[in-house]
Amino acid sequence: MTQGILHNWNECRLWNELLTRADGASGSVHLLLEYMPRIQTVLAKGGTSPLDFTLHDEQHGYRVSERAFEIIGSTVLPNLSQYEIALVILSAYLHDIGMSPEEKKVNFLTRYLVSGETIGMSKDLIEDFRFWLTNRDEDIVVPFSGKDINRAVFLVSQYCRFHHAEWSEEWIDFHLNQDFNEYPTWLSDLKVLCRSHDQGYDILTSDRFDPKIVGNGMIVHLRYLASVLRIADILDFDPERTPEPVFNHRSIHPKSLSYWIRDLSVNLLIESGRLTITAEPPNALIHKSIDDMIADVESELRLVRRLDDEKPFEIARFREKPLPHVWNLIPNVRKDIRPYQNRYEYIDGAFRPNLPRLLGLFSGSALYRDSMAPVRELIQNAFDAIREATAYERLAQPKPGDRSLEAKIAQVHSVKLGIQVLEDRV
Repeated sequence: MTQGILHNWNECRLWNELLTRADGASGSVHLLLEYMPRIQTVLAKGGTSPLDFTLHDEQHGYRVSERAFEIIGSTVLPNLSQYEIALVILSAYLHDIGMSPEEKKVNFLTRYLVSGETIGMSKDLIEDFRFWLTNRDEDIVVPFSGKDINRAVFLVSQYCRFHHAEWSEEWIDFHLNQDFNEYPTWLSDLKVLCRSHDQGYDILTSDRFDPKIVGNGMIVHLRYLASVLRIADILDFDPERTPEPVFNHRSIHPKSLSYWIRDLSVNLLIESGRLTITAEPPNALIHKSIDDMIADVESELRLVRRLDDEKPFEIARFREKPLPHVWNLIPNVRKDIRPYQNRYEYIDGAFRPNLPRLLGLFSGSALYRDSMAPVRELIQNAFDAIREATAYERLAQPKPGDRSLEAKIAQVHSVKLGIQVLEDRV
């Protein structure tokens, strides 16, 4: 048994920090005492988390909270409000609780794929699942021929991942409904925070994430907390998330294997505002997976840096003095990846085209006999695109064969050809 399995939510360092500054009547402490046992029980024993995915259990929540503690740092943490600390702890555990959906929903979806039955499924769930299936890069015919249960289970697991943030919000709505007069918007703020780990720049820069004053004059800075959560979450590649006994026990889908194996080889150090990731992967496939993971981490770090540059975390419209919310992590990750016992030689065979040369090739006479040929090609492509668009539009009509539709659709879709002369050149 690993040490992490013994951890409980009230052993995390953020909880201890909260207790040191909270009096006996602290509402934030009461919130955690009220809800955390229930949350941890569902994560630990819900039993519906997709088996192909790395563990999204209570230990994952614990480790995310610990990463958050490291990211915030000893300088900033004492200056965060009690509500902010409580929100970080709650979101660390709740942001992925949608990965443990209600068992009846999982059963409904699996049964639909295998048999085509929709009994018990809501109309919205049926329509959404069908829409999701039609937008995958594979031909899916329901019901499956041969009762392919393994394929059905894998597709349902992918659908769960696709909707897990939304389902986490639904779980919070249904199970966390306690009134809290000191901070009446805490529940909506918690849902926004949990949902944010799956959202992009445009959402995170909205006014909804601006710092604000809540009960008892405390500050809650959702944009800063959202940044902490998304980085803490992506940095959870601890071996305890992919324990070997569980890996050996489950029949992991081939598309998920690299996510399980890579975590066994990776180590992380956060020091002086920079991440260091080291690894000794057993083969080139895992090496590539770790490289991609580091690229994802750097992409997330660049996103947060951009947020801090364009909407500085330390600035609030209601306060002249800087806020304590300082972001210290730089986007560049220091990495040291070496083949385990020199078992292989890793060659990065990624294709990186020379865009200027490609543009010159496609727009000049190197590919075509005369310079007007690519113009004709572009016009033809435009006409083909219009023909496809009009065909789909006609098919969506009650009577696609109605000839009167042609004139109506032609008014909307058209190709305009223009010629401009610049310095005696067409």
